[in-house]
Amino acid sequence: TIDSILCFQDDNGRITLNPLRGIPDFKFAINQNNYSDGNIFDQLIPGNYTLYLKDSLGCIETYTVTLFQPLQLQSNLIAEIKIKLGEIIVFDPLLNFVPTTIQWVPATGLSCTDCLHPEVQPLRDIEYEVIFTNEYDCELRAKVKIVVDNNTDLYIPNAFSPNGDQINDRLVVIG
Repeated sequence: TIDSILCFQDDNGRITLNPLRGIPDFKFAINQNNYSDGNIFDQLIPGNYTLYLKDSLGCIETYTVTLFQPLQLQSNLIAEIKIKLGEIIVFDPLLNFVPTTIQWVPATGLSCTDCLHPEVQPLRDIEYEVIFTNEYDCELRAKVKIVVDNNTDLYIPNAFSPNGDQINDRLVVIG
């Protein structure tokens, strides 16, 4: 029985040998290491393994097994985004997998915390972290910092005519 490695760079592969023929008592080995009574080999990393099964008469069966490295979860989420005060942005991460859960933190200013494309309109610099989880509970964490440019331009007229003719009667500061 082979329990594959579920997440990239994990060492949780497991192989169990259950003899169907031969004369008990059985001994087991992996990659020609010392034979033992244990038929379970766990905490395995990706790679090729040769399994040895020896019965009490000294008959040996060998099996070759490959444990593959799972796909590395990736996102193209930009690490830092610069915006002007009042600007609305939408996070648009591209992923190489389909997430089963999504969690954005903190929730401050986000239109949603469990969706792929939340909108945000921050009033000051803030850093968000998102945790994507796939069907095997493998996690991908990414951070994005929003830098808000608070320098706004102000426009102040240098003349006005408050004479009641409804043309340039009020001084309006625009920013």
